[in-house]
Amino acid sequence: MRGTALLALMLAVSAATYVHVPCGRYPTKITSLDNATCIPEYFSGIADGGNITRHPGNCTPTVSAYTSCTCDDGNGVSGYNYCVYNVSRTPDDNTANVTIGLCGIGPKCYTYDFNASMEVDLRDPHIAHSLNAFPRSPCVAPDLEVANGMKVAAGCEYYCYGRRNKDIKDERVCVLEWYTGTLSGEPVVTLTGSCTNGICRISGVYEYPVKGTCHDSERYQHYGKLLEKCSYRCPNGSEAQRPDGLSCRFTKAWYKGDVVGVCRNGVCSEIREESACAMKQHHYRTIPPVSVAKTCVCDHDVLANGTLCALSYKFRLGRYYIREVGICLGGHCKHRPPHRPAEYKFKKKECQAMNVQVTPELVVAAACSATCRRYEIEARPNGTLCLLQYRRDTYQLVRYKQTVHIGECWNGKCKYSDNSFDIRL
Repeated sequence: MRGTALLALMLAVSAATYVHVPCGRYPTKITSLDNATCIPEYFSGIADGGNITRHPGNCTPTVSAYTSCTCDDGNGVSGYNYCVYNVSRTPDDNTANVTIGLCGIGPKCYTYDFNASMEVDLRDPHIAHSLNAFPRSPCVAPDLEVANGMKVAAGCEYYCYGRRNKDIKDERVCVLEWYTGTLSGEPVVTLTGSCTNGICRISGVYEYPVKGTCHDSERYQHYGKLLEKCSYRCPNGSEAQRPDGLSCRFTKAWYKGDVVGVCRNGVCSEIREESACAMKQHHYRTIPPVSVAKTCVCDHDVLANGTLCALSYKFRLGRYYIREVGICLGGHCKHRPPHRPAEYKFKKKECQAMNVQVTPELVVAAACSATCRRYEIEARPNGTLCLLQYRRDTYQLVRYKQTVHIGECWNGKCKYSDNSFDIRL
């Protein structure tokens, strides 16, 4: 009797164990790129001729889906759950299209009762591994240095490993003419153009000028020199103030040369050097003289970024005078950051706008269009300063001069404007 009961118990446990054998498959959370696709959290409706009734949940861009409907024991995943029916590549290097179906009767994912498509980001390592689809290696655009660390595109084509190359269409500056250096053997760029649909074309230096915006072209042309005024004239004849804190010539004396001041409200104001601790008490005076810190640290406490400071000195007639005024950055007195194009929020996704530094005081657009997802382009704001052309002219066999022509972005192209100017490097 006891043996019969024990045998019955063992059979019951065996049956229970068999029923609860795990499938061995687990769903993966998949999120639609930019939340562009929205489907119910769970499937509810007609499937395989039956009515699957359950609360579908809210519409969501993130769902759990099985990458396989086949369990470890060969049976199918039950419950009419979402599954990955197909994965296909998109024109983007980092995304894939995923078709969502259902795990129904049998060990296969099917789509005749339900299907949805969503684009997913393969830069998520978990998603890429689950879907067995990985980001492609990025396409590259080689560049060449033309002068002083200033680089431009060597050609107008993206080189893509394992697939077709792509045309560069963002109007970036490119090498138009060059020769091989006699001694160095390196390419020497003599003229640049702009990339238009994969071809480097001559820039619009000689086109009829467009109506430009007001820029401080005089300051950019004479970079590194003390300003004579703290205002500048616009093409329409109006006056505009230069930024506060720029070094300017307050006065000139025969015994100590140029006396440095700083711009304040459009006027060159006298400066007064003070200790860093005194600057913490009144770092911004509303009336001249303007306070300038000797150092950017007071008792192991750094002054606020942007505080005016003495960047360099000159020695004359037995004493030191301030030669240049800088700003405190991270506890150190440094040059003011160069003027650069303003930040802009593009309508397209993942846009990258290229800039190039032409002088220590000026950064301009290297391309008047930004390259976005799927290599689509979007124009930068009109009026943005841009590198229109670089030219290198050789004379007297070994001597040469380098000139940078600065234009303005107009409808995605760098144009010559009535406020364009040249910079001699």
